[in-house]
Amino acid sequence: MLLPVTMLLIAATACESAPRSKSFAAGAPTALVVLAAPVEGSENKDVLRRVDLSANRFIGDPIKIGVSTYGAIMALTAGSNQINVGASDRTVALAIQDLPPGDYALVEYTRTTGSSNYGLAIGACRNEMAPVFSVAAGNIAILRVDDIAIQQVGGGKARLRPPSEAPTDESVLAQFEKARVDYPGIVGAARMLQPVALIRWEKAPSNFFESRLCGEPATFERIGPK
Repeated sequence: MLLPVTMLLIAATACESAPRSKSFAAGAPTALVVLAAPVEGSENKDVLRRVDLSANRFIGDPIKIGVSTYGAIMALTAGSNQINVGASDRTVALAIQDLPPGDYALVEYTRTTGSSNYGLAIGACRNEMAPVFSVAAGNIAILRVDDIAIQQVGGGKARLRPPSEAPTDESVLAQFEKARVDYPGIVGAARMLQPVALIRWEKAPSNFFESRLCGEPATFERIGPK
């Protein structure tokens, strides 16, 4: 879906990295999720919903996460901060966020190119097939959302980058290891998150004032593992 940027109501903070004093270790009650977002485009947003896979139900409120490739973490969820701002060789924008342990579905994405006034945006609800990821307390988990990236083609046109052109898992992990050198308080091995389930649901009406592309009903259908 091609969207006018003015409809997105996206707010970004000033260019700021995560505090160097950030600490995380195996005994933490939360998971440290490392969002690996595209560097293409100008602003990228994803929406998570916590799910109960045993009951096939959505639980909790939407969690909006994202980054501005101008260098700012978008002011969507408190505690999210980029850790590799300014890295000349980066192919993903890395941001860290504490999340309670549990299962989370990626339910929606928006990718924007250009400025907030003159750019283009592509976004979609993932209701036909959404991946679910499981995060555990005390773990560092890398969540890749860079498989869907917008690229400016020219003449006011934009396209989505094919997933086949995305960086490898090894490259993303190496970029995290390089970035975390500046954050000695973040301790523990990092792992790449892999989907534990795929789900679908009938798209519910969206709430314009939440700047959502789609809404989720109470329940979903599980359509299998990855």
